[in-house]
Amino acid sequence: MKITEAPPEGAHLLTDYTRRLIRQMTYMAENMPQRQFDEVCELIADPSRNVFIIGGRVTDSIAQLLSIHLRQMRSRIYHMPGNPELWPEYVLRMRKQDIVIVFDVRRYQPQLAQLAHLISEQRQSTIVAITDKWMSPVASYARHVFAVPIELETAWDTQVCLVTLVEAIIVRVSEMDWTATRKRIESWDRIRFSLQDALKEGGGTEPDAE
Repeated sequence: MKITEAPPEGAHLLTDYTRRLIRQMTYMAENMPQRQFDEVCELIADPSRNVFIIGGRVTDSIAQLLSIHLRQMRSRIYHMPGNPELWPEYVLRMRKQDIVIVFDVRRYQPQLAQLAHLISEQRQSTIVAITDKWMSPVASYARHVFAVPIELETAWDTQVCLVTLVEAIIVRVSEMDWTATRKRIESWDRIRFSLQDALKEGGGTEPDAE
């Protein structure tokens, strides 16, 4: 699919950019392996499995988006920090039946590939690589690979297709057992709102130190 770098004559940048995004999202939807998408969602939805999520320098914000929503649906969701010094704690928790979701698009981060290699050898957890068409080295160690379009023939790659994939996963996982999902979200919100009320009653300040 070819996308010209210069917008059509007279087209506003925002209009042209949006059209490019729509084409890329359409391309992803038409070429995404649906069976693999469903299989990964089933693994994530399984409450007996731990799910570990990590991203790279740019994509970790998208990894965090996924982890925030999954935590509201089920327990045993772990968003791994960017500092490799803290990774051993998470790696030691990993079991063979667990899932590790790694986001890594160009420019790839060698430490993520090293992490995936270590996990595949020592923990044998199922690795899901979310990458681009050029394939992160992480994909070599992954059982499931999603190659997401990121190129728009502009100065910057887009993250919109990554976010679209993540939101689709969130919706699919939540609907697999909506009764359990709704119950947990309701419990989550009760706690959250009660903490907000307690903060208001306390004036929103910490007590004076003695």
